[in-house]
Amino acid sequence: MASRANQYESRAKLSLVLGSVAAVCALAVTGGVLTAFRPADFETVMRNGGLRHLAILGSTFVSVACAAVGFFVSLNSIHRLNKKTNVSWTAFFVCAGALALVLSSFVFFWFTKDLLRITGGQS
Repeated sequence: MASRANQYESRAKLSLVLGSVAAVCALAVTGGVLTAFRPADFETVMRNGGLRHLAILGSTFVSVACAAVGFFVSLNSIHRLNKKTNVSWTAFFVCAGALALVLSSFVFFWFTKDLLRITGGQS
């Protein structure tokens, strides 16, 4: 019985780590989108395939994956044998918040993007 209780505590800690990673990546996505946003034209301008564009896409993927896994692991770790259910609940809300932030930032980016296609050699 003791090892099973330790499993739930370990899952709670794992989900908190995954939620923290997801939150950091979600903040990176939001920062990347907001720094490229031009409010006068209401568009996010960046080069197609540029470093910022790829960083936003990659960070979105990592954040959604970590938040989704952490969300379900934290739900699984909320159990009567777990003595640290507060860690599980904290991880649950961190993952949910990170998922909401990254999805709203990515939807904003997707509908306001204006990717510049730079071709070499033509004027």
